Amino acid sequence: MRTKDIAVSVTLGLLTLAVPIRAAESPAVCSTPQSPRNIDPRAVPSPYNGTSTVSIVKANHWNDIIYKPRGGGPEQTLYLCGMHYHDSPENAQGCRFAPDVEVHYVYASRVKPQGCDFRHLDCCLAGPFVVIAEQYRVQAPAKDANSELGDWRKPHPGPEAMMQYAEWSGSTTGPDHHPGECKPAAQWRFVLFCDGTIDPFTLKLFFGEKGQEARALQSGARVSRDLTLVTPRSPR
Repeated sequence: MRTKDIAVSVTLGLLTLAVPIRAAESPAVCSTPQSPRNIDPRAVPSPYNGTSTVSIVKANHWNDIIYKPRGGGPEQTLYLCGMHYHDSPENAQGCRFAPDVEVHYVYASRVKPQGCDFRHLDCCLAGPFVVIAEQYRVQAPAKDANSELGDWRKPHPGPEAMMQYAEWSGSTTGPDHHPGECKPAAQWRFVLFCDGTIDPFTLKLFFGEKGQEARALQSGARVSRDLTLVTPRSPR
């Protein structure tokens, strides 16, 4: 948050002095809505602006997705260009017990073929950019566990479960380089689920040895007015 100087008159006996003090100033409003944000579906008042049964991600093949803009426009295939994690949750989904990490899968329409750092955004060359985010508690697997590598990507209780997603227009995240920074645009799909777990080995293998710092929650005029609670129709 930026500050500005304000002159305040202070009377000491018969002497009046103009004393500069530092007062808080509201963060800058960005032309691009910012992330992360409050996405708690149980919050009162609700942060959501609408509901839908249709996600902006029409198909998720992990290495690529089919993206359909909520505001209209043609479908587009986007390609995985980054995987990283934040060492504390960024978005607030209202879990009773706070998850340990938030993982991000980043997709772009054009991806650098080689010579880039996949744990950051060096590979992501052209938008639209889509971030798929999930939160996990980090815990070692049970000694008698017999699961395949990558099972953390199936954290939900069965294919028939009714999952929900928070989707919105926002920005990339990560630590700000200066107060009130405006980061580049990105579309978001957040999996609303509090009970997922991931083991430390898998976390570091897929998302990097070291997590990024979390960006502070954005609010007010810095967030979009299109936050949508998506509840897909049950398969028949």
